[in-house]
Amino acid sequence: MSADDFRDLVSEFDHDAVTTLVFYRWAPPDFAFGAPVAGTGGYAAFTNSGPYAYVPNPPSEYIERLAEGDRQRESILVWQWSTALGGGPLDTLQTIDQNAHRKPDRIHDVDRAKWFEVATSYDYRAVAQVAGVVALLMDVDP
Repeated sequence: MSADDFRDLVSEFDHDAVTTLVFYRWAPPDFAFGAPVAGTGGYAAFTNSGPYAYVPNPPSEYIERLAEGDRQRESILVWQWSTALGGGPLDTLQTIDQNAHRKPDRIHDVDRAKWFEVATSYDYRAVAQVAGVVALLMDVDP
């Protein structure tokens, strides 16, 4: 891999076999006559594309970028591949997107029985072929 390709670092620190993380993505409900259809939509587990590196205590440089009220909340950092070896884009963890009516992804750390919600993302797809997210501890288990 080239010097500007950090996928090998994520692969080297791949924690898929060591930790049990389950990733959840929001699917908007169906609408009929302008109202949501009961029983549709909500968060559902999805398969993460490629290896990921899980950092349970992110470095302070990532924490300082968060809003002041979120800096004291427990957080995690997850790095993952953003581009496949063949060059195609991979599905990475996402934050909220108002235009697409998308809610932030959620991460369940099964080993520690904690839920986190993605607060900010770092897309280095163009320069390093990786993406990262900082997720904050949720107040309640969903």
